[in-house]
Amino acid sequence: MASLSPQERFAAQLAAAGISPEKPLYAVLWSMNKAALAAQGAANAALEAAREGRKPLTQEELRTMGTDLFQWLVHYWKQMNRRAVAICAAGAVHFGAACGVTGWYLKGPITVLAGIKAAAQECQDYPDGGRLCRIPVWERMPTAQR
Repeated sequence: MASLSPQERFAAQLAAAGISPEKPLYAVLWSMNKAALAAQGAANAALEAAREGRKPLTQEELRTMGTDLFQWLVHYWKQMNRRAVAICAAGAVHFGAACGVTGWYLKGPITVLAGIKAAAQECQDYPDGGRLCRIPVWERMPTAQR
């Protein structure tokens, strides 16, 4: 006999013991044998991986790992910066819009500088067809007339 596979050897041993494929014990033993062979294969693969893991890294592998790590960090940093700039820009746009809407809604005197007030735009028509518009700024608000 040439070299038989482990499953063929086990089938021959079962036949020699008088356990034929029709018997329920055959299925149980066959399943157990398959599970044992699979576990042995997994253990051998784990041992091989452990041997491979014990080998020192070459300069080329270290260089590749360092380059990949550096590229990942640069990419991550750029993404964070882009995100921060986008968030700040969106915040500035929303803040400007909120201030504009608030000013439009109020349309009354608003503080230009501390202690100085500004009112809504005033326009004056001239006989030559021109029109002068300005925003009056008072240091002291005019007294209310009754």
